[in-house]
Amino acid sequence: MSADLVPILAGDVTGTLRSNRVSAATSPTVEELFITRPYDGTIAATTIFPVFVAPFPLRVLQIGVANFGGALTMDGSNNWSWRPRRYRVTSNFATDFVELISSAGTNFQRQLSALQGEAFWMDEAVFDTTVKFRANDVMAIRVAANGAPTNLSQFVVTVRVEPV
Repeated sequence: MSADLVPILAGDVTGTLRSNRVSAATSPTVEELFITRPYDGTIAATTIFPVFVAPFPLRVLQIGVANFGGALTMDGSNNWSWRPRRYRVTSNFATDFVELISSAGTNFQRQLSALQGEAFWMDEAVFDTTVKFRANDVMAIRVAANGAPTNLSQFVVTVRVEPV
């Protein structure tokens, strides 16, 4: 048995679990197609936080967020801007990125109120399907307050990806 396969036994089910290493000879599992990243800090104005390092060549299909830090009341001029980016740093982190969303001037602004724990998906956004990740590219999201929001804390981001 391969070193990265672990036998499992659960009642009538027998199978194997793979490690988190994906090679060209294997396909990603369903679990590897959804990447979840909790954020436990507080964003007061603007921050860029890393979501994942691409384990294999992929493209982002969908992004969801659930806020656990309290209810959010937002409208067209008071909201949070979410700018998911692919970083492939060759010389400068500040400039070596491309935006993943091609609509709304590269911003997806959550302009609706959200209850604490309520999830929302960036379904209204148009993802640029030409932006592909190589293995080891980084996905990060730039989050910024527009208008009255003062802080955002304790949220979780889930990203649905597709191998390319």
